[in-house]
Amino acid sequence: MKNVGRKSSVAFDYAPKKEPAEKGGVGKRRVINRASKTSLVFDPEKRKEFLTGFRKRKDERRKKAKEQRELELKEEMKKAKEKARANINEAKSEEFNKKVKDDIQRFLPSEVTDFGTHTVSVTHVDSLVDVRENKISAQGEDQEESEEPGDVHQVKTKKEKKAIGRMFLKQVQESKAFKAAQRQQSKKESKANKFSRKKFGNSKRERHYHPKKEAAGKGKK
Repeated sequence: MKNVGRKSSVAFDYAPKKEPAEKGGVGKRRVINRASKTSLVFDPEKRKEFLTGFRKRKDERRKKAKEQRELELKEEMKKAKEKARANINEAKSEEFNKKVKDDIQRFLPSEVTDFGTHTVSVTHVDSLVDVRENKISAQGEDQEESEEPGDVHQVKTKKEKKAIGRMFLKQVQESKAFKAAQRQQSKKESKANKFSRKKFGNSKRERHYHPKKEAAGKGKK
């Protein structure tokens, strides 16, 4: 007997089903709102100047810093000079007042009265003008004094000028502007010395070429 197969009436569909596209996927593209976007536009000339002007701007900053240091140094020097003169004049004023006091005590007549428990010294200042005139006539040509008894003469001797110079130099060296200038100068000199000490290597020909060796090789041939 022959086996007779039964024919199936069921039809199978193997085609995959299409799923709905997700939001924002390939199936549905979102439209870009151009009106709400910000666009950056660069000026080509300014862009080129910015990218190629680093050294130029650095040199400008160095120039401004140098001018500022020089200005501060001048101000510090001016203040130091004024302070040195003021200190010298103050010292001279104290010395002058002491000398005047000693002259008054030495030359002017004074009367001492003893009251038993204490003594009182009375000095007459009537002859103060005569004492001053004698003192002025005895001084050298390099010194002058004003008419007021307590005024200090303005003519500077060599010793006073040297003292002012020493005080002025000390004040300047202690200033911040001078120290900054010294640091900048030392850095510049150190950089110059570094390049001057650097030994550049000789060329390959100078390192390997020996004239005597070449002449000996030719002689053997």
